[in-house]
Amino acid sequence: AKVVITAGRIAPVKGYDILIDIWAMVAEKFPDWQLHIYGEGNAPAIQTLKDQILKLNLTESVILKGITNTIQDKMLNSSIFVMSSHNECFPLVLLEAKACGLPIVSFDCPHGPANIINANDGRLVPLYDTTAFANQLVELMDNQELRKQLGEQARNNVVKFKTGHIMETWEALFYELAETKAS
Repeated sequence: AKVVITAGRIAPVKGYDILIDIWAMVAEKFPDWQLHIYGEGNAPAIQTLKDQILKLNLTESVILKGITNTIQDKMLNSSIFVMSSHNECFPLVLLEAKACGLPIVSFDCPHGPANIINANDGRLVPLYDTTAFANQLVELMDNQELRKQLGEQARNNVVKFKTGHIMETWEALFYELAETKAS
């Protein structure tokens, strides 16, 4: 489906206002695509986004979808995942997107995305560089083969975040430290 998806709390820290501005930069070139924003938030935050969508004439292409219990299904029926946050800790939603085979475009905000996304499965954009973000989005929207390639790589790369793999990595590190200390 020609859907760009994002998910998270509807709150200023998520930068959805910036994302909607970015969408305004690409929407005209891709009239058959939509941006779906999943999540819940307080009424004023949601109203602010609704007003912005209306003001930018994006009511046909930017849809505030509200909360869902089936985000994985929504991701599987989308083409690209985007993250416009000002900062994140370790955003699990990016792992979910990767597991669903979605290429990701995200701001390189403090702490999270750089630990999860790499050049062969998504695009990290300098924080607040809306033009670069729009350009990366256009490149992926324009190129189904690239989306497929990055998405397959994303699915392969998510394995390294599985609990068992992480525990093995920690275990190896502890053995290495113990051996170093013993010698």
